[in-house]
Amino acid sequence: MERRGLLEVGWAAIGAAGDGFSGLAARWQGGTAIRLTVLGSGSAGNATLVANGDARVLIDAGLSYREVARRLALVGTEPAAIDAIMITHAHGDHTRGARLLARRHAVPVYSTAAVRDEWGVSGLPTWRELAPPRPLDVCGLRFVPFTIPHDASQTVAFRIEAPAGAVGFATDIGAVTPELIERFADCRVLVIESNHADELLRMSPYDAATRARIASDTGHLSNESVAEFIRRHLGPSVRCIVLMHLSRVNNVPEIAELTCRDALAACGRTDVRVVVTRQDRVAPTVALDAWTPPGQHDAVPAGRPADEARDVSMFEVCERGTTQPGRGTTGTEAVVPQGAHGAPRRTRRGAEGAPLATAGGLGRSPI
Repeated sequence: MERRGLLEVGWAAIGAAGDGFSGLAARWQGGTAIRLTVLGSGSAGNATLVANGDARVLIDAGLSYREVARRLALVGTEPAAIDAIMITHAHGDHTRGARLLARRHAVPVYSTAAVRDEWGVSGLPTWRELAPPRPLDVCGLRFVPFTIPHDASQTVAFRIEAPAGAVGFATDIGAVTPELIERFADCRVLVIESNHADELLRMSPYDAATRARIASDTGHLSNESVAEFIRRHLGPSVRCIVLMHLSRVNNVPEIAELTCRDALAACGRTDVRVVVTRQDRVAPTVALDAWTPPGQHDAVPAGRPADEARDVSMFEVCERGTTQPGRGTTGTEAVVPQGAHGAPRRTRRGAEGAPLATAGGLGRSPI
């Protein structure tokens, strides 16, 4: 396959009226601005594709190799086109497919030494060290790793710098830190965990110890914590917030989005788009240099080729319950807006207890 610049489409292309995602892969051609696509996110596996012109970097590869390949195909690329893999931490839902991908296609893997040791991986063709907070230039992008609190060895977040602006990336984070606030202050896109709703976690079927771990400062960030960060610390340059790592037991995508939108409304930030990622589908591509009104398209289901995904109209009938723009379910009929205040379509959620990913004998509790 001829290598082409990935993720050129941006919001403007995928939002074309009547076009939907038809021919999406064909339109992902060369460009210079950073493009970011979450291939899937949740406790069963995480992987995010970042592109800059012809360069492609994966942040984490926690889906199986086969699933990573399948989802890459949905956006018009293949595993052999990946230039680097950046690992945030050693938990299996972030590393599951990384070793095979690296070995099969000679892709260098970047992680801290502590992450490599906890991961227990061997046989990587090339391993390169991340040494927070030392910047590292990879594929024309400057990655600035910095440590964040989580129950794994030296978990890192990234500030990713490119000519068009910066992206802040932090998934699996127990608490917002002063360093994160500072490094994310002038980013244009923020990718951040919104794992659980406090009340849903309180009523969760999980045992007390697991609930306490998730809610701790080394666990996972709640919808409410994200909202507080937005109200108190959101930088003026932010134009898009991507919510990651939603629990399928202790969260609901609509709740996560509405909590985020309410916080944005409280501080007058109607200029910020909100993207909610899912475990079972590829999220819309975020392009730093291309913006259209929010809410025009839902994510591409992971099992459906891009050219078969249908267009999402301004209003779409779905499950029971009517919604008002950006406000959630209010009545008995079924309309979900996809316009300027667009709440996402409802999707049926599977059980949280997917088979746990492991790496080097490292098991993970469901989240």
